[in-house]
Amino acid sequence: MSVYSGDRILQRSLARTRRHKFSVVLLHADLDEFKSLNDTHGHNSGDVILRAIADRLRLGVREEDFVCRLGGDEFAVIVENVDSGAVAEDVAERILREVSKPFSLGNSTVPLAMSIGIGLFPADASMQADCSPNPVRTPIPAVAPPTPPR
Repeated sequence: MSVYSGDRILQRSLARTRRHKFSVVLLHADLDEFKSLNDTHGHNSGDVILRAIADRLRLGVREEDFVCRLGGDEFAVIVENVDSGAVAEDVAERILREVSKPFSLGNSTVPLAMSIGIGLFPADASMQADCSPNPVRTPIPAVAPPTPPR
């Protein structure tokens, strides 16, 4: 078994995309308010939550898709062989549904939310160096922001 970095997986995916003339989706996912959650519940609990988020991300994609943690509370998802941006949005919505389910942590329930940037290659990028989440379509909140107190 080979071990590759997320960047190496993306480079290989882009090469297959060019060779086989299909599109690839790159989702950049960031857990909202993770720092305060980590500060409130502790780093061990934060690690448990990050592992659970990775599991939930995998539930939102196909078995052949790639999910990796970039660092901190950021994740990347690579979905190959897609035919439209609508597929990218469907994948993002499935992921958000999975992630936004409340998480039990000891005796408390922790609400989770995530923002996702979507990039579709080659439609959103003319060359490999430009393949990054499209800022026009980000973020997609998993849940509505809290209403400020009156």
